[in-house]
Amino acid sequence: MNEAMQKMPTGNTTFIPKGKVYRFKTSDEANGFQEECVIAGIVRNEKMKR
Repeated sequence: MNEAMQKMPTGNTTFIPKGKVYRFKTSDEANGFQEECVIAGIVRNEKMKR
C-alpha cells in the first residue's frame, strides 16, 4: 500500500509558478495563462521521464 501511495500525485499539478501575485483584466487572459503553464509543465515532466 505504501508504494501505491508514493505513486499518487503530490498535489503540485497546477504548474503555475508560486511566489508571485498574478492579476488579469479578463477571465480569458487568466485562462490563457493557466493553459500555458499547464502545457509547459506537462512538456517539462515528459522530458524528465526520458
